[in-house]
Amino acid sequence: MAVYIEGYLQDSQTNSYQHKSVDQLLKEEEGIIMETPGDTLLASLGLRKGKKVTVKAKQVCNGPVICSVDGRNIALSRDIACNILVNCNR
Repeated sequence: MAVYIEGYLQDSQTNSYQHKSVDQLLKEEEGIIMETPGDTLLASLGLRKGKKVTVKAKQVCNGPVICSVDGRNIALSRDIACNILVNCNR
């Protein structure tokens, strides 16, 4: 059974978090993309459902989130990073 807690789902049996946005991931934390906004540019950059994404850095003052997909580093605005949902185990 899943329980909604602070903006993401928590599996009550395994106590592992299922969904977060890329913006919520910590540095060097990774997840599998579950949902992206309907922007074709993101898909062309490799940000597609099922791909593994790793956060490399988060810039200060609401700056971009630097993440890695398929060995390429991509800078995402916080607005876009908040709309990309990933499945991660904590």
